[in-house]
Amino acid sequence: MVKILGINREQNIARTPGHDQRILSLVGEEFRKNGFEVEIKTLKELKKEDTADIILNMARSREINDLLFEKESEGRLTILVMSKKEELCEVGATTRADVILNMARGREVNEILFESEKQGVYVVNPPKSVLLVSDKKDLFPMLDSAGVGIPETKTYKVSEISIGDIKQKSVLKAGNRHSIYFTVDVNDGSVFNSAINKYKEEGIDEIIVQKFIDGKFFKFYAAGDKIFLPTEIEKEFPQELVFEIKRQIGVVESLTGAYIVGGDFIIEGGKIYFTDVNDWPFFSGAEGVSQEQIAPYIAEFIEKKYRELKK
Repeated sequence: MVKILGINREQNIARTPGHDQRILSLVGEEFRKNGFEVEIKTLKELKKEDTADIILNMARSREINDLLFEKESEGRLTILVMSKKEELCEVGATTRADVILNMARGREVNEILFESEKQGVYVVNPPKSVLLVSDKKDLFPMLDSAGVGIPETKTYKVSEISIGDIKQKSVLKAGNRHSIYFTVDVNDGSVFNSAINKYKEEGIDEIIVQKFIDGKFFKFYAAGDKIFLPTEIEKEFPQELVFEIKRQIGVVESLTGAYIVGGDFIIEGGKIYFTDVNDWPFFSGAEGVSQEQIAPYIAEFIEKKYRELKK
């Protein structure tokens, strides 16, 4: 029997304490139903001698990732990666996992995972996809070229942009990182200055500036072919528009290669504007859908792809 060891994310680091741990628990339960041996531990419960065939790692601290790196280097386990913190996740290039569930967003760890892909390891989401989704300055033009609705978007160097470049109410976002965004009006220099100072403090060199869309905001989640939308969308908008939303989400998945994905979109005047795409979110907060509903589809999609790979 394949053994899966789940390691919960530290509560002091988790973006929304409880949600990350819960999705891990729910996905683990789905694997358990399908015949996998699953054990989930907190960092305090984890022992150096613990091992498994597959590890679902949501931890971000250097201490735990150094420990996993040591174990992997000894050839004592395979690793299922679910770590996000760029500078803290260290996975060796000789990772021997059959399947890697990748929530890591740092360029270093994803470049390492490229080597695992070359060795025939099934990586979800693939490192190339994670890096693309994180690189907003390249992602949005690509979506636009593929016919996905996005707000008017421009890229600027942080060192060169000025308030004079903001011609309309806009949203400023980091060019190669999730979050860190500000809504700026053309007459609000103080918010603009705060944003630029923040980006400089974070070492962000490029930002994107998107036109502010004053419409109705929604979240979406997807696990392969299963797309989760708020229930009110079906009631409030024509079926043609709902179909188009789902079609465009499918384009986002196939274009990026990220099939465990979520994001935000706005509907204004019958038009769809995708404002954010996230690889492997913690699947909580969308209207009309719960983590409990999503977890079975995540596990089903991963297991199906894994079985196909093993044929």
